[in-house]
Amino acid sequence: MSTSTSVAVRYRGVSVALETHRHRHPSVRFGTPLGGQVEDVSVDATATSPRLYDGAEHEALRDVTWSSRAALDGAAEIVHDALHRARDGLWPLHPDDAREDDPFDVATCVYFGAAGVTLALDWLAHELDTPRPSSIPEHLDRLRATHASNPSWEPSPASWLLGRAGVAAVLHVVDGAPLEPVLEHAATAIDNATHDPLTGAGHALTGLVALHARVPDARIVDLVRAGVDRELAALATDPAGTRMWHVDLYGTDAWLTGAGHGAAGSLQSMLQGAHLLDDDTAATARTLARDLVVRTALRDGDLANWAPASDSTEGRIPVQWCHGAPGVLLALADAARGDDGTTDLLRAGGELTWRAGPLRKGSTICHGTARSALALLRLFELTQDELWLERARLLAMHALDQVRRRRAEVGHGRYSLITGDLGVATCLVQCERVRPGVVGLDLL
Repeated sequence: MSTSTSVAVRYRGVSVALETHRHRHPSVRFGTPLGGQVEDVSVDATATSPRLYDGAEHEALRDVTWSSRAALDGAAEIVHDALHRARDGLWPLHPDDAREDDPFDVATCVYFGAAGVTLALDWLAHELDTPRPSSIPEHLDRLRATHASNPSWEPSPASWLLGRAGVAAVLHVVDGAPLEPVLEHAATAIDNATHDPLTGAGHALTGLVALHARVPDARIVDLVRAGVDRELAALATDPAGTRMWHVDLYGTDAWLTGAGHGAAGSLQSMLQGAHLLDDDTAATARTLARDLVVRTALRDGDLANWAPASDSTEGRIPVQWCHGAPGVLLALADAARGDDGTTDLLRAGGELTWRAGPLRKGSTICHGTARSALALLRLFELTQDELWLERARLLAMHALDQVRRRRAEVGHGRYSLITGDLGVATCLVQCERVRPGVVGLDLL
């Protein structure tokens, strides 16, 4: 146990507990959903933080059982709710995503906006071989019109998940809109010098790799190769000697490790897009990823986790996508193929994810239980050990239970992909069909 200062931060209606101490970057907003402005800060100087995770951030697994029928019915329930709650072709922001003084009562991005919902509806219909919702053209028309006046979130206007690149990709995939805007906005995101995957190159490159699987256009390959070369040229070395990126996270520099804001998210595209790269570049990416997993892991018996920053092992260590084991599993599993040491560490990360349990914060892919389910699904793909598939499916059913509980509390669902109910619907179907990945990022 290490003593730290607990800082409760409220960001866009989401309360996030952070820890600061003398050897850490106290202004880095680890765990904030999107970064940016923070409000309602309170401090509890008596809090303590366990070594690998904080059990207070998790809840016990419900008495749930898995069945394909129940999972698919749950996904259909979420889709039905979303279709019947659309307002003029779009969806209002959920209280968990919005502030009372927010100038926009709708959002358009993939992360928590209409582009993500529309993509999820289309993806689910395709995956389940069911008719595409008849309202999709209306959603697309309203998405185009609204995005023109509410295009993105600063500081990431071209971001894949938060900005123009992702919206353009959805319009291309779902409606056959021109590819050129996708390439233009993705190139702008890749040129972002922060090395934060969420706002810059990492997720844009991962999205392009996924897009190429559907649209094998040579221009995508050229952009991916150029972007990877640019990222590799910017590599630096942390104080412990690990080759990674010094991330500028909303104005604060840190050696971040995770899939949301750190090196794991930057390496994901290089691993999943290895077939688009030359052999030497692909081998370099695998070496960097294995080195990151091994050198930055915090191991305790059969458990492992990864701290947000490689140069600090004190304070809060999340079990989420942005920072922690689930994100590392999702982003870097491909690096472990054929490498027993890396695979063993990822298994330990999976064990920690399972033992920590569902997140109290909610059901979502963003910072919730669905992301843990998807992480264990990825581990099943890597190891072919049925235990991980069974556990992933139970976590997915718990996430569905969380959706229902929160819907009952608020009176309606949370209509978004990465932060909301549609991400749980895709997770349920992915666990039923054994389709690892994250819809909107590496699945399109």
